[in-house]
Amino acid sequence: MESLTGGTNSTSSDDLLHLGRAYARCGGDIWQRLLAIGSGYLGRAAAETVKIGLGPKNPDQILHTLSLGLRNYCAEIAAVFPAALDGLSRDLDQHPAAAPLHFLGSIDRTTSRPKTYVVRDVPVMMPVRIADASQGWALYFVSAARAQTHLANQGQPFTVVEVSGGRTPLAVLGIDYRGTDLGAYQEIGVALFVRPKDDRREMPGMLFLSLTVSDEFNVERATVLWGYHKTLAKDFGAIRHGAAARFAVDRNDPTALSAEFPRFGSGRSTGMSCYTYGTIRDAAGKEVPHKTLISRNANGEGMQIGGSVELRLGDGTQARCVCRLGPGAAQACVCLILRDLGLPKRPVANGWAEHMDALVSASTASIREADGHHERMSDGDPIERVAGGVVTESMIVAAAKAGKRLVLAKGVVLTPLAQDKAGELHLDIERESP
Repeated sequence: MESLTGGTNSTSSDDLLHLGRAYARCGGDIWQRLLAIGSGYLGRAAAETVKIGLGPKNPDQILHTLSLGLRNYCAEIAAVFPAALDGLSRDLDQHPAAAPLHFLGSIDRTTSRPKTYVVRDVPVMMPVRIADASQGWALYFVSAARAQTHLANQGQPFTVVEVSGGRTPLAVLGIDYRGTDLGAYQEIGVALFVRPKDDRREMPGMLFLSLTVSDEFNVERATVLWGYHKTLAKDFGAIRHGAAARFAVDRNDPTALSAEFPRFGSGRSTGMSCYTYGTIRDAAGKEVPHKTLISRNANGEGMQIGGSVELRLGDGTQARCVCRLGPGAAQACVCLILRDLGLPKRPVANGWAEHMDALVSASTASIREADGHHERMSDGDPIERVAGGVVTESMIVAAAKAGKRLVLAKGVVLTPLAQDKAGELHLDIERESP
């Protein structure tokens, strides 16, 4: 393996021990998740069987109940293995001796103990807990070539995930967070499914073209912790009326951007994993892809094909359009982007979760960045000042290779993994006085 001084060392017994532990953790994760899913569904199946036995014998209802449970069970089982393999790869990627096994992928593995970040002098514990929320979503297929063009125009270091027919998935989401570590707020988002550019080892995940929220403090926290670039809408509207829920960036003008989702379903899901992507600027000023793992449970959940989701897009003239809300109007006009992508009138699928809880992990750099395959900091002054954002593991490695010490301005976040890496590499880090 390559040392910081450029020499090579032979594989040690510590390397083999690390490799064995990584595979053991992967196997344990898989079996633990399978047992948890199986026991949970056995309990619910037993309860449903008793209800069916005591209630009126309706064959259609019995068939619907059994098929819904089987569908949810299969979906959860299917999600176990990609997440476990992704976790194994991150374990291996964090150790140089395991570099030949990069083809497995990577993960943002949540550490066993919660750790605390400080954003604008306010502590935030990671992983962030979502105790209760409702979520509506709609999935569309749009032109992959056009979507990639928009990402390129925005300078995004990602490639869209292309499916058959030159199409790529696009999701519209509306979420009402009632109880979280970050407070209560609402948001509406539009996301493409992507991978970091030219890095097929990474798992696909959602990259938000637009993510508009009702709470100001969540804008900065999202940028610092996960690399999401959110926009504040002071007149955000989230209402429920009958069997539907509407989310709008302007409660007084639904034509700016709004989505209305049908509320339905009685299904459940546990431990479903998904990934999101964002970008965080490193000390050299480069936007580095960062990935976040979200693990969610839900009940009162439903999914259907081509449901009646009402999506209203602005034309860029509304007073509170998304593109007019960001600082300096830096936010791209997502409504015009969706029009250009040829968004169908109806989604291919949509769903609702009445009660959702989740854990949102700390973000990690993509494999390419975590491996140190990024531009080194410029030579010269051995002191490197970081003016804002997040100091990550890759930045610590780069500074150590360049023989520099870091000075962090007020408000700069040092991630727990980066702090551990700095201690391991004996890198000096100082904080400027307030």
